[in-house]
Amino acid sequence: MYYFIPAWYPQSNWWDDPTSKWYRPQSVSFDDTLSQMKLFKKHRDALQVLVLNYYPTLRYFLHRYDVDEVPSWSAFDVIQDIKEPSVRVLSIDDLSWPEGTEFVHTPFVMVAFHANQKIATIEFGIEGQLLFVEQFEQGELVKRLTFDDRGFLSSITHYRHEQPHSRDYLNLDGKWQIRQDLVSGQITVNPACAHRFHKAFYERIEDLIAEVLIAYTKTAAFEMPDFILSAASPAHSSLLVTAFDKKDLIWSFFKKRFPMTDKEQILELLSGVKLALTDSISSQRQLSQLSQTNLQQVPLYDSRLSLGKSREMKNQEIYLYSDGLTLEQLTNTLALTFEMMAENDSLILKVISYKAALDEQAQMTDIITRLLEEAATPYLYLAAQETLAAENDVDDSQEQEKSRVQLHFLTTEIAILAQLETARLVVDLSDAPDNYTQVAAISAGIPQINTVETEYVTHQENGLIITSDEELLAGYHYYLDTLTNWNHSLIYSVKKISSFTSDELVNKIETGMRKGSHV
Repeated sequence: MYYFIPAWYPQSNWWDDPTSKWYRPQSVSFDDTLSQMKLFKKHRDALQVLVLNYYPTLRYFLHRYDVDEVPSWSAFDVIQDIKEPSVRVLSIDDLSWPEGTEFVHTPFVMVAFHANQKIATIEFGIEGQLLFVEQFEQGELVKRLTFDDRGFLSSITHYRHEQPHSRDYLNLDGKWQIRQDLVSGQITVNPACAHRFHKAFYERIEDLIAEVLIAYTKTAAFEMPDFILSAASPAHSSLLVTAFDKKDLIWSFFKKRFPMTDKEQILELLSGVKLALTDSISSQRQLSQLSQTNLQQVPLYDSRLSLGKSREMKNQEIYLYSDGLTLEQLTNTLALTFEMMAENDSLILKVISYKAALDEQAQMTDIITRLLEEAATPYLYLAAQETLAAENDVDDSQEQEKSRVQLHFLTTEIAILAQLETARLVVDLSDAPDNYTQVAAISAGIPQINTVETEYVTHQENGLIITSDEELLAGYHYYLDTLTNWNHSLIYSVKKISSFTSDELVNKIETGMRKGSHV
C-alpha cells in the first residue's frame, strides 16, 4: 500500500479548514502531493491519502484535481464519528428559516433578511455547493454553520464580539462530539461519546489528531505500507515521526513550503529515513550538504508530448514569465525585448504572471503600463486598452497601430497550457525558474531562455542559459531569426520527454526507496 500525507493547510492554524471563498482568486496550485498522487494513480492500484486537518470540502478538492478516485482517510471523520454517509446535495430550502425570510442574491453571496434585518449570509462553492452560513443577531456575527460536501452540517463556530470563540464538531445526527475553545485551544469531549477517546480533555487539537492517527495504524484497515510519502512540513512532521516507523517514511521537500534555512529541523527529519525527495536540483544540493540520507530530485509534473502550434502561425509569441523578477530586472528585460520587437514586426510579447491576488495584479498592471508608456512606441500598449483607445479616438482618420503586448494572469494549469500552445519561445530569467512552466514547455517542444541551470534545460539543446542582458538579445536572434535552432530544440525536447514520463518518475521513487534500504 502506498500512503500519501499532504500539507493542504491554511496559513494560520494548520489543523483548520483550508476552504477559501470562490471569489477570492487562488494562485496556481502546484503541490507535490497532488502531483505524486497523480503519478502513482496511473501505475499503481493500492493508494490512500491520509488527511490530518479538518477539511469538509475534501471531496470537491480531490475531484477538482482529478484524484478523487484515490481512497482517503480523514482524522476528523474519525473524531466526528462520520461513517460512510450517503451523499446528498444541500440547498437553502433544507435549512430552517423564520417565516417571512427574504433572500437577496449579490454577485458573491446570498443574504437572508427578516423584518428588514440581515440575519444570515450564505456562501456557496465554485460548483454551487453550500459551504457555510453566517448568522447575525442585531447586525453582529454570532455563529457560522459549516457544511460538509457530502451533505450534512459538519460544525458550528460560535463568535463573541464577532471573534471566533468556540467550535462544535458534529456527527451525522448533529450531536457535538468535541468542543474546541478557539482562544485557549483546549478540547472538551462530549461525555456521551467519551468511550471513543482516551481522555475527556485535551490541551491541543494536535494531540487528538495524533491519537486517532496512531489508532488507525493499529487497525486491520491500515495495510503494510510500501512507503508513506509525506509532504515535509513543519506543521505535522513531529506528529508523523511519533505515529510511523521512520523507515517507512519518505519526506517530500517542496521549496514553497519548507524553509531550507531550518537546518536543525531538517537534520531531525532526515535522520533514520531511507529516502527524501526534492522538487529541484538546488534543493537537493542544499539537503546533501546537511545529511547523507538518500536524496532524489523528482519533478513534480510528468511530461506528455503535446507539441504547440507556433510553427503554423504567422506571428511569433514570446512567453515572458515575470514573477520573481525585480523591477530593475523586468525593466531591462522589457527594454531588450522591445528592441527585438522593433527589428522583427512579427513578434508578440505576452507578459505572464501567476499572481492571483487582485492587489498584486493591479500593481503589476500599473508597472507594465508605465514601462510601456515610457517606451513611447505606437504598438507598445496593453492589448486590453485597444478597445478603450478606439472608443476615445477623436480623429477617425488616424488609425491606431495594433497592440503587440499582452498581460496575462494565469491561475490554472489549463490556462498556462493554452498560452504555451501558441508560444514560440519561453523566457524565465528569475533566480528559480518555475518548474511547471519548464516541464510544460518541454512537452510543447518550446525552447527556453533562463539565467540558471536546471534539470529541465540543457544549454544550446532545448534552451539557453544566459549570464548577461546582452545575451538575451542574442538568444532572441538565436531562436527567432530562423527555424534551424528552434527545430533542433524541438527534436531534443521530444527525446527529453522520456525522462519525465509518469512511469519513469514512479520507478525513480521506488528505486530510490530500495536503494535507501542499503544506505
